[in-house]
Amino acid sequence: MKILHVLISKGFAGSELYAINLLNHQSQNHQTFLIKNPDSDSKKYKKFLNSNVITYDLKGFFKKIKINRIIGTIKPDIVHTHLGNASKIITKKNFKLVSTVHMNFQESHYLNHDGLIIPNKTQIKKASKLFKGKIKNLYYWPCAKNNFFKTNKEIKKELSIPEKSYIFGSVGRFHKQKGFDIIYESFKSLKLENSYLILIGNSHNEYKHYKSKNIITLGHKDNIQDYYKLFDCYISASRWETFGIAMVEAMTFSLPIITSVHEGNKDWISNYNVETFKNENLDDLKNKIIKADENRPEKINYNL
Repeated sequence: MKILHVLISKGFAGSELYAINLLNHQSQNHQTFLIKNPDSDSKKYKKFLNSNVITYDLKGFFKKIKINRIIGTIKPDIVHTHLGNASKIITKKNFKLVSTVHMNFQESHYLNHDGLIIPNKTQIKKASKLFKGKIKNLYYWPCAKNNFFKTNKEIKKELSIPEKSYIFGSVGRFHKQKGFDIIYESFKSLKLENSYLILIGNSHNEYKHYKSKNIITLGHKDNIQDYYKLFDCYISASRWETFGIAMVEAMTFSLPIITSVHEGNKDWISNYNVETFKNENLDDLKNKIIKADENRPEKINYNL
């Protein structure tokens, strides 16, 4: 088949990694194409995307006209949109139109779609009342690869972390949604000895006020797998999520996990041996951090 993905966001986070991972998989057996925003991080697309995926940069104005012109040239069997802006501007013709709903379902974005892929039951329930096409509940998969570039010892030396320290970590955008403020405030107030917290993600420069001798903030890392390998315990304090790819990646690296419960993970998180805390409850999170710091739990083999 000819499969065209349309992803015209400027950022580079979980939705983009999901689309790239899916394109790479589909490109093994199908002709695959991607229309993307030229203002997005082209280096990352070039690094992670298979070279046999044909890409188009959507430059300038009149995006709707240009996208539909490219579709007319490719003549795809399937057009797969990601995020609302792309979904709204496709003119439906002789192809199946599907979308992965990475955010909240909005009826106006999907009026002409044949099918939706939705990773949580809260949004499925909402979509089922309004959407007339097919709906598939599909959980996401981890994107981090197991090819390592740096050893734990090298990273600890770079970050001035003592060799035998216990390391808590979290990965995501520095945004209110991800709850890094909750993790930061909880960890800072505990003043733990010989334990460190590493927060990793885009827009970290806007959080220079996050200063503490045992808390480290880092920007996006292409070799994020090295840091999952470095962590001893993973913390997720998201206020809301569509799913939560980073936590599944943490499970891939067998990390003990402390997590909030939200619509993105409440359908499945109870199946796993993880510590949970009440959303936005700093005292509850502090207690779970203290427990992990005292007990130093071993790695866990999650059934994914």
